[in-house]
Amino acid sequence: MKIGAVNLLKGTSNYTTPFNHNKIVEFGKVINDQLYALEHEDSKGYFFWETNQFVKLEPNTDYVLSYDVIPKFKVGGAYTPIEIVNENGYSLKPRQFLFKNETIKEVRDKQRLTFKFNTGNQTNLRIYFTSTWPNKLVYIAKPQLEKGTVASDWSPNVDDLEKQINIVADSISSKAIEAVRGDINYLRSNILTADSVNANMVNVDRALIDKLMTNNLLVNNLTSNYTLTEKMKSKALESVYGNISNLRTRLITANSITSNAINVDYGLVNKLISNESFVNTLTAKSAFINAIKAIDIDASRITSGVLRSTSGSMRWNLNANSLDYFDGAETNYYGHSRIIFHTTNNSIYQSNNGTCAFLTFSRTAGTQYPAIAVGTSGNLDDDYNTGRRCWYRYRCESTWREWWNHWEKSVGCTSVSVWSEKPYYRGTIKYYASLRECAGNNFENYSFAKEKEVLEANTIVYIFEENQDPQGNIWCRTYSPSNNGWVHKHIIEVEKEYK
Repeated sequence: MKIGAVNLLKGTSNYTTPFNHNKIVEFGKVINDQLYALEHEDSKGYFFWETNQFVKLEPNTDYVLSYDVIPKFKVGGAYTPIEIVNENGYSLKPRQFLFKNETIKEVRDKQRLTFKFNTGNQTNLRIYFTSTWPNKLVYIAKPQLEKGTVASDWSPNVDDLEKQINIVADSISSKAIEAVRGDINYLRSNILTADSVNANMVNVDRALIDKLMTNNLLVNNLTSNYTLTEKMKSKALESVYGNISNLRTRLITANSITSNAINVDYGLVNKLISNESFVNTLTAKSAFINAIKAIDIDASRITSGVLRSTSGSMRWNLNANSLDYFDGAETNYYGHSRIIFHTTNNSIYQSNNGTCAFLTFSRTAGTQYPAIAVGTSGNLDDDYNTGRRCWYRYRCESTWREWWNHWEKSVGCTSVSVWSEKPYYRGTIKYYASLRECAGNNFENYSFAKEKEVLEANTIVYIFEENQDPQGNIWCRTYSPSNNGWVHKHIIEVEKEYK
C-alpha cells in the first residue's frame, strides 16, 4: 500500500459505499482476488450507468482520473463521462456533461488508463465508469481521482484507510477479551471446587431467595415433606371454602369482565355463531353491515365470477374473459359507455413475438388538441414517433370527412425548412431514438420508413433541413446533406437556434 497520493474517490478497494456494492457484485467479476465492475444490459440491450460517484472539486483546477480496465470481448470501449450536477448530486435539466465522448478509450488487453481534465468553473461533478456499447463491455477496477496532471499508483481514500485500521484494532481487542475469558474459566475450575464455599461465605439476601425460587427448587424440596404439605392444604382449603361466596359477589360484578380478560379463540367464535338466532341478531344491526362494507377488498381475492354495475349497464365476466356494455342510449359522438384516459401517452396494443399492433393517444404538436395513431411496431414500441410502420395519426379538431379525404389524398412530402449549409439549430436527443434513412428521389415519393441505427439519449445533433411527411410527421436532417440521416422533431430538445 502506498501512502502519499490522495485518492478523492471513496470505497474503491472493493466498490463499497458510496458505490452500489450489491449491484456490482451481481454483474461484476472477481479477477485475481480483485472485484471489477461491469455495467449490465436492460431488456432492450442497453446498459445502465450504475457504477458512479458524486464528488465536489475545486474550480479551475487540474485533475487526473486513472483506473484498471479489462475488455470482456476482443475489443472493449472504456467510457468515463463526467456529468455536471447540482450541489446535491442530482442531474440538471437538461443534462449537461463537462466531458463525454472525449473519455472513450478502446482496449484489447488489461491496462491502466488515465484521463486528465480541468474543472473550469464547475465544482459539483458525477463520474461514471461504464462502457461504450453492450458489444464492447469492459471490467473496471481500482479507480483513483487526484489533483495534478500525473497519475500515481492506486491507494485507498483516507477515510477507507481509517476504517481498515479500526477493523484491525477491533480484531485485536476481540482476541484479548477471548484470552481473558479463557483464564477466568481456568481459575473457576481450579479454585471453586466441590464444597469449597461454606455457609459463612454465602451472602443471604433477596437475590439469593429469588434464585432459590427459580424453577421451584425451594418449593419442590419443602413440599416433599408430607406433614408440612398436609397442614398447608388444610389451612388453604378452609380459607378458600369460607370465601367463595364472598369472592363471587365482590369479583364478578356487572361489566367487570373486560375484553382484555376474555380469551378470544375459535372456541368462542364457534359458540357465538352456533345458534342461528345469535347470527340473525348480529347481521340485523346496520352499524355492523356498514362496517363490513367499509372494509377494503383485496382485488387479488376476486378470481372468478361476474362483476356487475349497479345500473346493469356493464358486466365483466371473469370466467368468459369478456367485458360487455349494455347501455344503448343515444348520446354525443364520443359515446355513453366508454374507457377514459385522462392523460396522453396511453395506448391499447397487442404484442406477439417482439412486435405489436397499437392504437396510441398523443397530442398534436403546438396545440392543446389530442391526437391518435394506429399502426404496428417491430420493437414493442407503441409510440408513433418510433414505430416501424405507422398507418396514420390525426388530430381531433378535424371532422371525420376531413380525416377520410386526407387519408385518400395524402401523397408526397412538403418542405418545412430547405437544406442549408449552416444549421438551423442545435439540440439533444431526449431518449433512445430511431435514426431514419430518406428513400425516394423527390417530394412526391419520399419515405422515412427505413431505420439506419439507434441514437442514444443526450446525443447532440445539428439540424440542416426539415420535411413533413403526408401524416404530419416532421423529419429533420442531421449533420450534412450527404449522410442521409433523419430524426423525428418531437424527440429533439432544442438548445440553441442559429437562424
